[in-house]
Amino acid sequence: MVTNGLKARLKGGEVVFGCFTKHPSASIVELLGLEGWDFVVIDAEHGPIDPLACERMTRAVELGGATSMVRVPANDRATILRYLDVGPQGLHVPMIESGADAEQVVRFAKYMPDGERGLSGVRAASYGSREGLDEYVRRANAELLIVVQIESKRALERLDEIVAVPAVDVVFVGPTDLAHSLGVVGQGDHPLVTAALDTISTTVANSSKALGILVGNARDAHAWMERGAQYLCLNIENLLRQASNGFLDDVRKQ
Repeated sequence: MVTNGLKARLKGGEVVFGCFTKHPSASIVELLGLEGWDFVVIDAEHGPIDPLACERMTRAVELGGATSMVRVPANDRATILRYLDVGPQGLHVPMIESGADAEQVVRFAKYMPDGERGLSGVRAASYGSREGLDEYVRRANAELLIVVQIESKRALERLDEIVAVPAVDVVFVGPTDLAHSLGVVGQGDHPLVTAALDTISTTVANSSKALGILVGNARDAHAWMERGAQYLCLNIENLLRQASNGFLDDVRKQ
């Protein structure tokens, strides 16, 4: 694994911007990198992306100059192993609801002595052709970016213990599932949701973690940057919708 520039930038206090895509297309993610996105989240939770597609997309993200992240479907040892082995530099894990859940992510994602990930000369290790496995393990443990997602009422109740897990780099808010869990599905501006977001942003601000969130537009991104968020994401559907609407509204004006 090469040095993870995205992780270094976050540690240095920078704000970074990424795009989620659930569509198994290497060309799309390569283009996102070429267009200047800092990172791309290959979304294997909500899309038909298997480890083979993830491998192809990871290569394409690298060609485009961005950092490759993968969102796995679940906090499961075999799942995390298979997706990390194809070479992404960062890991999103959904529905983390306790400190124990977050510690499990770390165990599954990192090699001994930091975790329990199985070791092999896979793509992530450059097939063993560039450095010894001992050096690869050291570098991989240091460079992997770990993102845990806060998306439920139960996670809010155990937020302090989640944030306290040392190897977690980014605490990421999933507003859609959070609103759903709080019983106000589709109401992102409901007082219950805004209070929960305030709690999360304050708790993360008082820690060594970076705050991440999925936003819908540039206005929301600016608002969250003012609240200290460093890891800002948009999904590709919103990106296409806004670009399409802006272009078509402009050219169809009479």
